[in-house]
Amino acid sequence: MQRVRLGKGIGIGALSVIALSVMSIVLRVRIAEAAEKQTKADTNACYINMRQVAMGMQTYFYERGEKFDLTPLSYKDKAMPEISRLMANKGFFHCPADKGAPGSNSYSYNTNLNGHTMAETNLETVMVYEGKDGKLDFRHDGFALVAFADGYTELINMSRAEHLRWKP
Repeated sequence: MQRVRLGKGIGIGALSVIALSVMSIVLRVRIAEAAEKQTKADTNACYINMRQVAMGMQTYFYERGEKFDLTPLSYKDKAMPEISRLMANKGFFHCPADKGAPGSNSYSYNTNLNGHTMAETNLETVMVYEGKDGKLDFRHDGFALVAFADGYTELINMSRAEHLRWKP
């Protein structure tokens, strides 16, 4: 029995190795594309969550005489449950891209607003942000989400973050 050759010096075994290599490359590209789509979906879901938190915070302060008056503890223990009740949703305080504990809070309140009213606060002051202790978490391919005192929500990069207004 004679061996089958498909080209000068290339046997079926060599072609199998080449085919597997090509399939491996295609599979890696497909996995990368799927991961990119998931990252975009996480960013979009986080934007929607942040927007809901911003609207809920505005309602929360409006119902309390438009005065900013939360500590990190009262934000967690008072505002979050109240906003969840107002918005009929409990899951929007967590960013899907946050690799911390599922259901944990991904967004923080800017305590520099305390003691000020909504009317006297510059609308471009950060109200809620992705991160903790005044530091942003850039978990969306180098971007972070911020909600301002007027409720506007923006996806910002590190250079834009340097120019954020944190004090009213």
